[in-house]
Amino acid sequence: MAATPVSDKILAEAKEQAEKILAEADKQIQQIREQAKKELEQLDKQIKADSEQAAAQEQHRILAGARQAVTAELLQIKHKMLDKVFADVKEALGQMSAKDYQKMLTGWLKEAVTTGDEQVLAAEGEKHLSEELLEQVNNELKNGKLKLSQEKVAGAGGFVLAEEKTQTRVTWEVLLSQARRELEPELCKMLFADQQDKPKK
Repeated sequence: MAATPVSDKILAEAKEQAEKILAEADKQIQQIREQAKKELEQLDKQIKADSEQAAAQEQHRILAGARQAVTAELLQIKHKMLDKVFADVKEALGQMSAKDYQKMLTGWLKEAVTTGDEQVLAAEGEKHLSEELLEQVNNELKNGKLKLSQEKVAGAGGFVLAEEKTQTRVTWEVLLSQARRELEPELCKMLFADQQDKPKK
């Protein structure tokens, strides 16, 4: 089945939720930055120690290789830290109150609907998508005829709207993946500001 992209408004809501959670996790982000900074400082000390022991003619080669090692290590740390941030965002979604989550889920459904006749396939981990919730959404859509399918789709939460040859995926994984692509540059600045501002030698 062909997949239609998630609407900008749904993605904006997902990004807003991620930003709220990230704002609340500021203390954790600072700890992550400090951890990364300590690891990089340790590598820097090792580089200096190695360069002092090296012969003059070998110094340039050793430093170049060490810089490459630091760059590779920093990239690995960035990926690990960003993975952790978004894993925490995903976990926080699962810990939202039923009332708040159902309100968000209702908004996603209303924005994703195109005809109102779609089948709704809940993600395997979705706990709050019910016939009662769809009935409420159908009433708000006035002519809505959304039906909850017995078929499940992969995912920790969210749903897929399916109709004939098209489908719209609004699972946590899809929303967080798109949000990460757009938020990652900003998160890198938040997590690694000290390293990015540090002048190169």
